Amino acid sequence: MIGEQPVESLISQDEAWPLVQQWAAARDARILPGDAEGRTQTLHALQVTTHSVLGSLAYRCGGIVVDEGWLRLLGGGQPAGAEPGLPSLAEMNGLGESSQEAVAPGLLVVAYDVLGGLFGVNAGALPAAQGEVAYFGPDTLEWVPLEAGHATFVEWALTTGLDDFAAHMRWRGWQDEVRRLTLDQGITAYPPPWSHEGRDLGAARRAPAPIVSIWSSQATAAKGLAD
Repeated sequence: MIGEQPVESLISQDEAWPLVQQWAAARDARILPGDAEGRTQTLHALQVTTHSVLGSLAYRCGGIVVDEGWLRLLGGGQPAGAEPGLPSLAEMNGLGESSQEAVAPGLLVVAYDVLGGLFGVNAGALPAAQGEVAYFGPDTLEWVPLEAGHATFVEWALTTGLDDFAAHMRWRGWQDEVRRLTLDQGITAYPPPWSHEGRDLGAARRAPAPIVSIWSSQATAAKGLAD
């Protein structure tokens, strides 16, 4: 990579991390510690400084669990231990040596929700302004612009929460179901939320499932709708 910077030059004297911690305290979000090696590798792969919220999340935590686990903000990754882990920003986006299968080019996935919805920063592939966040909804299977940059999105998620944003996809007692999930799980529903019959998730058959299998089902359904 031309112009690649060492990690030392990406660590700012004026980090955004104290601000992120302040936001996280507003609604008792759970900050995952991650491990130093994974966080360092993620920051290096992203090539952003810790002055940014994105860089601070990558370097200072493994990720943040919001709204009882409904939303997972990605950071430096939480290694599997007593329970399954959370992918890092680098792993989720196919960056660096330890990358998983890469997502589509032109975007950076920065968070996902329990139903498989994705939040991505546009780098040319999404219907949003450059650098702004868009949401791939499990109910629409389409990307919708949120008209906010990454820092504003993180502040909103941590301080306001998704009560209004996700209200149409939540059901009575969702907190108990979501709280029992491990970090690598989401909730699958039948009929699926993108179908007309599946609009009411309270009436659907719901079950824990690997989040990667939910993404796979959504990708297959989205491709079918596009054909």
